[in-house]
Amino acid sequence: MRQGQQEMTDILLDKWHDFGTQAIFIVITVIIVLAPVLRYVRAGWKYKSLDIINSIDDEAQKIYLEKFQKHVGLTASAAKVEFYRAYHRRFGRRYFIAPVLILATLVVLASSLAIESILQPNKATWAPKLALNAAALSALAGAYMWVVSDFIWRGRRMDFAPGDILWGSLRIFIAGPMGLAFGGIIEPTVLAFVAFGLGAFPLETIQSFLRQLSAKTMNVQIGASQDSELLNLNGMDQILSERLEQEDIRSIVQLAYCDPIQLTMRSNLSFNSVVDLVSQALAWVYIEHKLPIVRAYGLRGAYEFRELCEQLGGADADKKTNAQNVLPLIAQALGVSEQQMWFVINEIANDPYTEFIYKTWG
Repeated sequence: MRQGQQEMTDILLDKWHDFGTQAIFIVITVIIVLAPVLRYVRAGWKYKSLDIINSIDDEAQKIYLEKFQKHVGLTASAAKVEFYRAYHRRFGRRYFIAPVLILATLVVLASSLAIESILQPNKATWAPKLALNAAALSALAGAYMWVVSDFIWRGRRMDFAPGDILWGSLRIFIAGPMGLAFGGIIEPTVLAFVAFGLGAFPLETIQSFLRQLSAKTMNVQIGASQDSELLNLNGMDQILSERLEQEDIRSIVQLAYCDPIQLTMRSNLSFNSVVDLVSQALAWVYIEHKLPIVRAYGLRGAYEFRELCEQLGGADADKKTNAQNVLPLIAQALGVSEQQMWFVINEIANDPYTEFIYKTWG
């Protein structure tokens, strides 16, 4: 009798040991991947929103609502309330709820499948119908490592958006099938290592690799990518241009007339950085490749053109004299007459979107 009780106790302890190990592994896995996300939603999102709200005074908020939201006739106080509501309506914390739930559910499923494939307990949820081999486990581990490191990096830089969480979820979801798919073209001796490496690559890199591999297999030529037009702007590099292209900003004209607040939230760049790039883009629309020439005279973008126009027509005698003295130099550098230069300055300065940039920085 006692021997039977002891055997039953041992069986229950073994089952509890397997279940406890799996539960601990799943909980730790979920906590690690969600910690940077929840930290951003709790604290980082607030600082990001204050960066925008505190950077725009009441008058600039009114102009923004008129130019980009088509709210006409608002008073300054009403514009302030409407701006706050519109901001939270479009970029509120609630948009993180669904991506976080999707990510948490996917990580729970993937981690439970992974730990069962490793431990192979007698009583399992997935096995024997579904189990991961070494290649799939390696790819899943690599993808998890990449997603967690990416989330930690984004959380530290306060660079999170709901779409980033969904991209991370997709990255984990495709890891296992991708590891299995590459099993047919990779040597078995290095399969697990290569699968882990592929899992640790960004999704864009894997897509590029697959395109190249498919093109080589089908013997077709992939056209060379063209340099982005955005690289003509000061302070723009390849990484930043690709970041803007992900938000469907592929030309300088698009950047010049985009919604700077929406672009700030979608790209997670600082608001001042976006305003500077938009200011440059507005000036580029009018003088294009000659913009670097006038930069030497202090005209970096549309904001500075508006400031020069204000000085030329202002009441401050010293500023007016300085502006009048520099005007012929700018005209000479561009190879145009002073009348032509004055006309261009007025066009840039009085562009409706320049007004918002000027009020925001001013």
